[in-house]
Amino acid sequence: MADKSFRVKEVAEALDRSPRTIRNHIQQGELPAAKVGRTYVITRNDLAEYLGSMDRVRAIFGDEEK
Repeated sequence: MADKSFRVKEVAEALDRSPRTIRNHIQQGELPAAKVGRTYVITRNDLAEYLGSMDRVRAIFGDEEK
């Protein structure tokens, strides 16, 4: 099963941050992400690592769709 992924804008809106701030965290190595074309893609697992727990990801984005 593929891991749910998010774009920078989705993460920025959910965390009440600017997309630039999220991109800066990616570029500084604080938030793992993959670059697909011109867009960064952040997996649920990488976001959980960044936020400190999967519980925080679930609280923000809900349970993973099956």
